[in-house]
Amino acid sequence: MSAFLQILLILVAVSISCSLLGPFLVLKKTAMMVDAISHTILLGIVLAFFLVKDLNSPLLIFGAACMGLITVYLIQWLRKTGLVDEDAAIGIVFPLLFSVAILLISLKASNVHLDVDTVLLGKVEIAPLDFLMIGGRDFGAKSIYTSLFNVLLNLLCIGILFKEWKIYSFDPDLAKAMNLPYFWLELLFILLTSVTSVISFSSVGSILVICLMVGPAASAYILSKDLRKMILFSLLYGIFAAGVGTTLAFWLDLSIAGTCAMVTGILFLLTFLWAPEEGYLAIQRRNSRQRRVFSELNVLFHLNNHKNSEEYEIEAHVETMNRHLRLEKSKYDSILASLKRKEKIEIREEVVFVTEKGEEFLQEKAQEFGIPAMK
Repeated sequence: MSAFLQILLILVAVSISCSLLGPFLVLKKTAMMVDAISHTILLGIVLAFFLVKDLNSPLLIFGAACMGLITVYLIQWLRKTGLVDEDAAIGIVFPLLFSVAILLISLKASNVHLDVDTVLLGKVEIAPLDFLMIGGRDFGAKSIYTSLFNVLLNLLCIGILFKEWKIYSFDPDLAKAMNLPYFWLELLFILLTSVTSVISFSSVGSILVICLMVGPAASAYILSKDLRKMILFSLLYGIFAAGVGTTLAFWLDLSIAGTCAMVTGILFLLTFLWAPEEGYLAIQRRNSRQRRVFSELNVLFHLNNHKNSEEYEIEAHVETMNRHLRLEKSKYDSILASLKRKEKIEIREEVVFVTEKGEEFLQEKAQEFGIPAMK
């Protein structure tokens, strides 16, 4: 298997494992917790290494998972004191524990392959060099198998606990009211997040782990609020970012992790702007249409209120009507032109009259808004 295919397979597997957890983090509004966990687990790895003196020991993952739990506990404890909010607590705990890890590496493990830059940025480019040998046969990069194991682990946990985690993510109070094991659900999720982070960042770095956990899920959240669809869209975004990012990085000789992160960000930006229902531009267009309809209704209601009155010709005169409506002259002229074009009004001798089509439109909107029957 070529180096390109091995690297691509690693990144796709990492993107799947991260994208599976991302929607739950976004729904719980704890996406920044991943940032803290993915950095502070370095301290767990360092402390575990000091105990076992072996960088290949599975106890390093256990130490990282424990540090993830400690990180979340410290953040929650600070938040519950009421003295700082969650964002500030993350900003305190994460730099503190991460800096302790860096200092320990500098002082006690400077001659050991525990590199801070690799932890942050990853070195997936050299992953094929760390191959798995069984019986003298090369089975490819070790990271392929650890990443695929991570995918299977996340799929298994989500498949078994999907309903419970769905309630836990959408409404923690409901989960407690239903007597669900909230503490154990949260504990398992934090452990899964920590394990995913430590398995993934050894290849791709913590920055890309954060990006792949949050970016695809945030994009999916704009497209759908249904959790199943969110997970599906998140997976598609993550796989696409990994595939396109890896291909571009090889083609342009760029950092693979950096290119994948950039593609993830671009995908989010495109979704944020052009999502058909909840995208920024769609919302702006919808709001603009609603403001337009409201302004047109304002004119029609004004005309209807003065219908059959003695002062109608004064109140409905093109030049004087806007004294009551108080619209900008250009906007007022545009609304009158739009209503006339839609045949909802007609103007005779500078006096505005509501047409039959305009009356029907008024009745329809009156019923929609629960307004008493029009005169």
